[in-house]
Amino acid sequence: LSVATHSFTATALYGSGQVSGSRVVVVSPPIPLREDFENRSGTYPRRMDLPTMTIERNRGSGLYIGIWTNSSYEPPLAGKFLLINGGDSTSTFTFKDNYSSISFDYAHTLYPAKAKFYDSTDGLLGEIALLTESEFQAKSVHFQGNGIRKMIVTTTNSAVLFDNFILTP
Repeated sequence: LSVATHSFTATALYGSGQVSGSRVVVVSPPIPLREDFENRSGTYPRRMDLPTMTIERNRGSGLYIGIWTNSSYEPPLAGKFLLINGGDSTSTFTFKDNYSSISFDYAHTLYPAKAKFYDSTDGLLGEIALLTESEFQAKSVHFQGNGIRKMIVTTTNSAVLFDNFILTP
């Protein structure tokens, strides 16, 4: 059923063909899932499992995924955020479901970085450059695609941090 209010009645196939009272079904739009890392903590050498996604990064000495705080970052980054440290890096975000849009805020990308989005068959849906003019300045991404299941982020010579994911079915 489409997003709307639907009314149904039933007509008897016997007797006088009485019609029942109407039954109403309301179909609401999907509720987006949010991940702002506020209830998370820790540092993980290679993999971090969350209810909404799994994050994996390439191996390397001193490289990790962590939940951090730093009040120097500009809004909308606040409180806790996800930090993927290190230079040349590849990090894979595998979402627990397929989504029609994904939004997030990011910062700390003084050197070129990119996010590529894939469907469940690893078909490339598109890519977005991640680059900020200042280490502490936040930017936002909103990507729409059919069945987004994975995002692969590659960085060069810089860490990157993420916050405020909104995953819309």
